Amino acid sequence: MWRGAEIESVHAVDAAFIDADGAVLALYGKPGTRAYLRSSAKPIQVLPLIERGLVDRFGFTPAEIAVMVASHSGEPAHVELVRTILAKAQLDTGSLQCGPHEPLHPPTAMALRGLGEEPSRLHNNCSGKHAGMLTVCKAEGWPLDTYCDPEHPLQRRIRSLVAELAGVDEPSIGVAVDGCGLPTFALSIHSMATAYARLAAADQVRDTDLSRAVGIAFDAMAAHPEYVAGTDRLCTALMSAHGEDVIVKTGAEGVYCGAIRKERRGLALKVVDGARRAQDVALVAMLAELGVIDSLGLDSFDELGRRGGRSYRGRVHSHGPPMKVVEATAIVALGAAAARGDRERLRETLDRARGLVPPTDIEEYLLQTYLFAGFPSTINAFFTWQAWASECGGREAPIGP
Repeated sequence: MWRGAEIESVHAVDAAFIDADGAVLALYGKPGTRAYLRSSAKPIQVLPLIERGLVDRFGFTPAEIAVMVASHSGEPAHVELVRTILAKAQLDTGSLQCGPHEPLHPPTAMALRGLGEEPSRLHNNCSGKHAGMLTVCKAEGWPLDTYCDPEHPLQRRIRSLVAELAGVDEPSIGVAVDGCGLPTFALSIHSMATAYARLAAADQVRDTDLSRAVGIAFDAMAAHPEYVAGTDRLCTALMSAHGEDVIVKTGAEGVYCGAIRKERRGLALKVVDGARRAQDVALVAMLAELGVIDSLGLDSFDELGRRGGRSYRGRVHSHGPPMKVVEATAIVALGAAAARGDRERLRETLDRARGLVPPTDIEEYLLQTYLFAGFPSTINAFFTWQAWASECGGREAPIGP
């Protein structure tokens, strides 16, 4: 994070990229660290509804399925879809236990205030998920008033699905209360990526009730990304451009997960300090670094990485990296190679950074890696950088293609 011409804050990221067979394709930071899936669990949490045939039974549309997986912005279309889901299941808004909050979409929140109206439970970003869960409970004859209880039959089924997909024993999963009142699940970042890789594999096979359910959920997200998040949100932007190939789902506290559909691969990341402002930049940079998204098509996501804070007088006082995402990608790759202590890879990433990142900035970024990689790794990376820069004409010399 920059303030003026100076770097004010640095955010470390733990991440993993895994294929459906368990092969590790890339690791960043400390992917063994445990974190809560938060809303990145939603593509799993919707599966009991779909695998039980309730889409056909209640006539749910792909748009309604998408909002069941959503962390939506509370825009009018989102609210209306959740209202329709409840009506089809003959449920009322009072059954939702997610509680109200203002729409995440600022213009919608402002319009609501202008009308003198209070937000309802329908505006909660998780209201679609809750409506879907209530539908399952009603169809199965399960209690409606305790559907948020971790020991409720629906929540036990969801927890078993998380364990199955992540490849872990169910008792090893940490369980706590999410912001919307439902259970949330703690796993390693590696296990989160494994879960999404297996979701991607199921999406390609579609030969069981569960795998067909995954395919229906992914197809709905890809067809209606505007309902998975909302206006000016990265989930929506990425899947609008690449939904046939990539499914992504954000979570709170700096979590992001994704499935690379045809390649049957999964990724997960966690911004160590939980900063939401860093997770979007980290995800796009990681996708580009791994070759998932062609760097030539990244310009449309630049603005998502440069949003900043404003003073009370409306002046921009801080902002994300003043660079295109292709530049941010080069920096992420440099940090990852430095942290891993892989000198050959660091040299390769230095070669790719030529012409994108000024030499003095490269030196500064490498020095900053001590915050998350430790001093020995930083020193080794710095010596590698010195040798490479000397071969290219010195640290102060212009470095270009």
